[in-house]
Amino acid sequence: MLAGAAAAVLVAATLAMTTAAAQAATLLSDDFQDGNSTGWSSSGGSWSVVSDGSLAYRQSSTGSDAKAQAGSTWSDQSVQARVKPVTWGSGSGRFAGLIGRAQSMTSYYYLALTNGSQVVLGKRVSGGYTTLASAPTAVSTGTWYTLRLEAFGSQLRGYVNGQQVVSSSDGTFSSGRVGLATLYASASFDDVLVTDQPGGGQPLAVRGDEGAGLLVRRPGPAGLAVPDAVASRVVPPDRLAL
Repeated sequence: MLAGAAAAVLVAATLAMTTAAAQAATLLSDDFQDGNSTGWSSSGGSWSVVSDGSLAYRQSSTGSDAKAQAGSTWSDQSVQARVKPVTWGSGSGRFAGLIGRAQSMTSYYYLALTNGSQVVLGKRVSGGYTTLASAPTAVSTGTWYTLRLEAFGSQLRGYVNGQQVVSSSDGTFSSGRVGLATLYASASFDDVLVTDQPGGGQPLAVRGDEGAGLLVRRPGPAGLAVPDAVASRVVPPDRLAL
């Protein structure tokens, strides 16, 4: 009887957690497994979808300031992606990371890994960079890191591999698009996920190489979220990873 009661409690707790997680809306998701970067706009560098273990979005130039942005104008946002620095350009302060609340290609918040073994939370306003917070962290080329930049109200938080490492408060940008960035560095990006709740969320992952492409949710009739483009396909239960 105790075993049955414990199982019932576990099931109830699991259902409660699942319900809470479901309340976080996925605003944007792209794993690039469809082999293209449709929906992304870039500035600087050389962006393409390449094979990097699986298909990933690669910025291959170390000779420029490069950005790629996607999505709509969102206020509260959690931007997460896997980031792999590939090559650093000469000099210090080179980085690869994420963009949040972008106003343009030269104004946004960012969370980045640097060639000085730091993670930096900062803002860029009309091209000028300001560091809001930083922390030491091991950074190696050829290694994947999961970064997450959260912007909720004026509170900004940065995570590396699930651990919060930096935070700050800033009210310069209240909403904007999301994106990826490198500064005189080449890097690969994959599994981009944007939600409207802290924590990044954990959507269903499909085991396999075929992807549904970029999913962007925009306001629809009566406030409903409407996918920009979703590939319709049935996924067998044995190929879903929770």
